[in-house]
Amino acid sequence: MGRGRIIAGRVLFGGALVIGAGAGTVATALPASAAPTTIKLVDQNKPRDVVFVDTGAPGFSVGDEIIFHSNLLCTDNCGAPGTKVGTVDVTCTIMLHNRQDCEGTAQLFGRGKINFGGVTPSNHSGFVFGINGGTGEFVGAAGTIYVNTTNSTGPGNGEKITITLV
Repeated sequence: MGRGRIIAGRVLFGGALVIGAGAGTVATALPASAAPTTIKLVDQNKPRDVVFVDTGAPGFSVGDEIIFHSNLLCTDNCGAPGTKVGTVDVTCTIMLHNRQDCEGTAQLFGRGKINFGGVTPSNHSGFVFGINGGTGEFVGAAGTIYVNTTNSTGPGNGEKITITLV
């Protein structure tokens, strides 16, 4: 197992997370005409919470996995900025052309979990995951998660992520 090519623990999304559905809103109860709401978060992005699993050729190669866990901090519309409001767990498999196939779960304390997945582009500069369900107030959740991998200057210094529930 190696860790040298994990890009300082920010393999793909160690970042901010924006979740769309206000407190107390049930995602499946939103009328079709209701505008999506967002909650902005950022992860703490600690390299010790990232594991690189070298499954094939030595070093970073197709089939290897990157697994990480991170705390989610509020940046807007989810409480006081910098407050820990949840966690995120993601597993990514390295694909051809420097892309990653990722599946993850964001847990928002007291609200529920949001499941998501998708493939990152080779430049990892910004990408979208699909939301494919959840628990608690996010049962039946659908929408997207946009990941902006430009480092944040706010709490956690991670990439910004916007989750929009529709």
